Amino acid sequence: MVERSAARGVKNMERRLTAVEQVLPTPATKKDLETAVGDLRTEIQVAVAPLATKAEVTGVTTDVAALNTDVTTLKTEVTALKVELYAAIRAEGVETRRHFDVVAEGMHADFRILAEGFVATEARCDTRHRDVTRTLNEHDRRLTRLEALPSKGR
Repeated sequence: MVERSAARGVKNMERRLTAVEQVLPTPATKKDLETAVGDLRTEIQVAVAPLATKAEVTGVTTDVAALNTDVTTLKTEVTALKVELYAAIRAEGVETRRHFDVVAEGMHADFRILAEGFVATEARCDTRHRDVTRTLNEHDRRLTRLEALPSKGR
């Protein structure tokens, strides 16, 4: 009976071991691991191939530094151009102001001549008005005298 019990125990252990073997993966052999490592190395080489080398990165860094220098130079040139432009605008403003002053002075002189002409015209008109008024008054007196005379043929 002990043998049967032992045989039953061994069978039970085999059945349980089979169940555990089905759950657990089969352990990899040394050859499987070497193949997997070789495959990984190939995949790593393929993945790394398009990446930049240290020399290329250093070259890019040098290019970026050169671009920074170029940008700084451009900023300096733009600032200098702004200063020149503002100076030119100021100079043009001064020139325009001077031209405007000359034109305004000329217009002032023209207005003075016009005003003098109006004064002279007004004086002539006043003189003529007085002459016409005097003449009309004389005619009025003459008519009044003529009307006052006794009429001969009435």
